[in-house]
Amino acid sequence: MKKHLFCFLTVILVMFSGMITAEAKTVDLGFQTGAIYAAEFTAHPLEIGALDSTPYPYAYKSPRYAVVVLKMHARRSISPLDYNLTINNVTASCIAAASNMEAFVSNPAVLYPDKNDFVRMVFIFDGNRVKGNGKTLNAVLRPNINGRKTVSFKITDLGKKPLSDVKKIPAGGMLQ
Repeated sequence: MKKHLFCFLTVILVMFSGMITAEAKTVDLGFQTGAIYAAEFTAHPLEIGALDSTPYPYAYKSPRYAVVVLKMHARRSISPLDYNLTINNVTASCIAAASNMEAFVSNPAVLYPDKNDFVRMVFIFDGNRVKGNGKTLNAVLRPNINGRKTVSFKITDLGKKPLSDVKKIPAGGMLQ
């Protein structure tokens, strides 16, 4: 009887440990900013207003778009100039941002999101240098502002699928 109980408890423990590791999460950026709730990498074209005004490279033959979704702390702001993103040792500057599902606009305007708003930041990579794998890629978000935190996380490769709607992001985040 004890042996069966032990086996049963072991099976339950293994099942729950698998659920825990598969659970989505967020990555904290520190008290100055907020947290990353989602990050996706896609070859699906994005419409970005005023893109010609960006000082950063973006006209690649095979562009890949990385979008990092943040939820900001109260009374905090963010600008596309605040962060760089590195994937596979290739770094890109943020070239556009938007609140929730608003249209992306490439300009250095500061966003002051409401408490429950998401902020989406767009980074464009050369698809010939940063290739997807259909799973997840290692990413590093580095601040351009002193005193902010550098964080590492997994970015989900969507292939050619469009980005997820921020309304579908669970309260606990959806990072892998």
